[in-house]
Amino acid sequence: MFYYFLSALVFSGLYALPHWKMPNLYTIALLFAVGIFGTAYQEFLIRASANAAPFIVAPLLNLTVPVSGVYEWIIWNKAPDLLSIIGIIIVWLSGYYIIRQSKQ
Repeated sequence: MFYYFLSALVFSGLYALPHWKMPNLYTIALLFAVGIFGTAYQEFLIRASANAAPFIVAPLLNLTVPVSGVYEWIIWNKAPDLLSIIGIIIVWLSGYYIIRQSKQ
C-alpha cells in the first residue's frame, strides 16, 4: 500500500504542478473524503485478500462496478441503459456462480 500511494503521489503531483489552482474549502473537504475512503478501500482489500480465498474476493471485487452504477442511478438520477443492465446481471450471476462453485 505504501508503494501504491507513493507512486500515486509522485505521478499525480507531476501532472498537477503545471495545472495547479488553489481549491476552495468544499473541494478540500471532498479531497480529504476521497483520501480517507480510498485508503479504507485499499486496506480492506488487502485484508480481504490475505484472509480469504482469491476465488471469493475476486467476484465480490467485480461487484463494485454494478453497485457504483446503482449509486449513480440513486444519487444522480441517471438510469442505466439496457446494455448496462445486462452487464450488471451478468456480473452478479457470474459472481454468484463462482462463489457457489467454490463451496462445492
